[in-house]
Amino acid sequence: MPNSIIINCKKCGMPLKKGTKICSYCGENTGYLFNRKPREKERAIRIGGFKIAIPWVTLILIVLNAVAGIYKLAGGQYDVLRHFGMIQGALQRGELQRLFLSSFLHFDLSHFFSNMYGLAIFGFVFENRIGKWKYLLIYIASMLGSALLINFIGGSGLHAGASGAIWGLMAANLVYNLITRKKFLYMLYAFVAVIGNVLSTFSAGISWQGHFGGAIAGVIAALLLFKQEKQEKKVEKHMEQIENYTTGANHGRQV
Repeated sequence: MPNSIIINCKKCGMPLKKGTKICSYCGENTGYLFNRKPREKERAIRIGGFKIAIPWVTLILIVLNAVAGIYKLAGGQYDVLRHFGMIQGALQRGELQRLFLSSFLHFDLSHFFSNMYGLAIFGFVFENRIGKWKYLLIYIASMLGSALLINFIGGSGLHAGASGAIWGLMAANLVYNLITRKKFLYMLYAFVAVIGNVLSTFSAGISWQGHFGGAIAGVIAALLLFKQEKQEKKVEKHMEQIENYTTGANHGRQV
């Protein structure tokens, strides 16, 4: 149980202090630390003066988007988008390929590069913060959430692009920051990113359905995946209260 959160000593039942496995009340060695097992060291890259683990999932997603773009050019832009772009009612027609492939297609190079730039800048940091598997699950959930909302209220247009999934990542990051109460700069970054995209969503030619569908799915995925972080924050706050109470009580006895 190296990843479990141990609140009380198994011998005397008193709460353990964070970062220790020796009970300060009875001296029992619990064998567990009151925190999560540190991640194994991974190869890292340096971005803007910060050293982060190589964001393999983000890099693979960018490559997949690039491969889809090459395929679109080779197969004829109109035909590929017509068969794999997302449209309203695709699910009812049994065209499931649109749900999974539309987010990897882009209308032109500027559309592709703008989305990949956003995915790289945002994804490199967020993947490193939450881990590759949670990051991948949020991306997939956001991608499908984007396509599903288009399926029901997409109108008569053709929708494509990774922006819905990126919106989901940004929404999930905002939830993560709210749950874990991270640094103010992280919160500010997430807030500015969301506001900027909200303003751009209502520009001509932008799929607001795809953006909001991805954001909703990202929030839901984050609430489900970050339960442990939320519980740890509650336990940490509880331990701080106990420690403050104990310190105050000891101070009172000394006086």
